[in-house]
Amino acid sequence: MQNLESKRDLLYSILNIASPPILVVSFVGSLKEIVNEQVIPQKLFLYVWLLELLKVLFVTYCYPLNYILEFHNYGYSGSKSSNLPFSRRDGSNPSGQGYNSQYPIWKNRLTTVCTKLTDVIKGSLNFMGGVFIGYITFVFFGAPLIEKWELTLEYSFLLVTWLYFPLTLVIHPSAVLQELLYISSWKYENATLSRTKWRFLFVVMGAWLGAIVIPLDWDRPWQKWPTPCLVSSFVAVMLIDCLYCAYLMWNVIMRRSDSVSKAFKSPAKRSKHF
Repeated sequence: MQNLESKRDLLYSILNIASPPILVVSFVGSLKEIVNEQVIPQKLFLYVWLLELLKVLFVTYCYPLNYILEFHNYGYSGSKSSNLPFSRRDGSNPSGQGYNSQYPIWKNRLTTVCTKLTDVIKGSLNFMGGVFIGYITFVFFGAPLIEKWELTLEYSFLLVTWLYFPLTLVIHPSAVLQELLYISSWKYENATLSRTKWRFLFVVMGAWLGAIVIPLDWDRPWQKWPTPCLVSSFVAVMLIDCLYCAYLMWNVIMRRSDSVSKAFKSPAKRSKHF
């Protein structure tokens, strides 16, 4: 299980390294329009959203997901912990619910399709809920409530896109918002979950640091909201993805070198060479 998570994490990190040229070209091409006209182009939304979605779908296709914080493994009606937060439950299934061989195949398949459709709807609601929460958070931190509400909402959409899709690799999409309420309790024993947590916090911190230049009296057009925060969050996403990819590649190289050295030091292996 841990090996599968590491492969999935490594593949997603490699895709993050391969995709920045496309995203950088789109972002730099749109930056002039963002600064001068105070409008975030729709093509930037399309590139960012589709790119993140395609990366997650490709990783899911190569390595089918088995969520670390699994939504469907919890909350059975017979469990005493069914009312606890998802990250607090033990994952037991005392009632034995699940696939029922007594039902016809078409009924089980129909149930599966309905469950998947419900998950898609819940995942979409989680995403839109994240956009709304981001908008309210920006307003609380000083963003214009009415004057530039479209820009604030658009920036919230972009930021949530960068934050939401990587989380769906470790958390069920329909439970992202609920799990984020307990992000401080995520266990560090799981390396993938720990890296996902710190990536989320790093990108949020990067977006917050961009607001430092807004109140300064330099009177530059790029100081207007939300340009500094948009640029800083973009840089934070690119930086953390590059660092994680380099870290994972280094771990792979070190593990292989260790395995080769151990195999060479083994007497059984040495006898084959001499």
